[in-house]
Amino acid sequence: MQFLYHDKDLAVVIKPVGLDSESAVPAAIISELGGEAYTVHRLDLNVGGVMVYARTKSAAAALSRSIQEGTVVKEYVALVHGTVAEEGDWTDLLLKDARKNKVFVVDRMRKGVKDARLTFTRLEAGDPSLVRIRLYTGRSHQIRVQFASRKHPLVGDHKYGARDDHKEPMLYSCCLTFPWKGRELRFEHLPEWAMLPAERLERIAAMEEIFVRACTHPTEEDMRVLAAYLDSGDWLQDYTADEQGRIPHAMPRGVLSQDGLYNLVTDWEAHK
Repeated sequence: MQFLYHDKDLAVVIKPVGLDSESAVPAAIISELGGEAYTVHRLDLNVGGVMVYARTKSAAAALSRSIQEGTVVKEYVALVHGTVAEEGDWTDLLLKDARKNKVFVVDRMRKGVKDARLTFTRLEAGDPSLVRIRLYTGRSHQIRVQFASRKHPLVGDHKYGARDDHKEPMLYSCCLTFPWKGRELRFEHLPEWAMLPAERLERIAAMEEIFVRACTHPTEEDMRVLAAYLDSGDWLQDYTADEQGRIPHAMPRGVLSQDGLYNLVTDWEAHK
């Protein structure tokens, strides 16, 4: 199990799919770090991603209080069937059938019904669509049922209507942000399936090679290629993907520095 951070109070880990967040993950933390590990939030068994655990009772109380106060921001990425809107803000009433371990959207408030809200941004259009989701309420199966109720079940989520060959829902806890001792902590990690496709990374690598060369020995041909890239929708798409963390950190990408490429191209255009 991968640790993103740990100190005497906290342990931030990437929970693998298939490990129980309330038993197996704390046990793994204790095995690795010693001491104690307290669960303050949960992920379904078939969902992986970023989680924070408390290592002391006082830290557990503080984190639990932050969750109750709504100051812990939980974000996810998911692959969903169909082409969703560019963004959305959904509020629904959810009712859980404990016997079936399934959640339903209902049309009125009654015993057992809880309100649920999420917002999302589409990262990649198509079928499936890649979306980034922020939860404002932490209801059981919330993301899965809210998307499924709008005919966009998560890829692999056969419980909520997906018909595909994936064994698990394509859902991942990608980011946690929370206040801690007077500062804000943020931990982010994307699964491989949410990163840019290989052909997009190859395009960025090719543009980076031209950019590096043009910074020292600009040629007419290279500058025309860079100018066209800057003016096209391709550069903006790649720049946005970089802002979203969808490019491997080790990959050189000076060409996606807005000021760097813009200054290089405008200087060339002014003097040509």
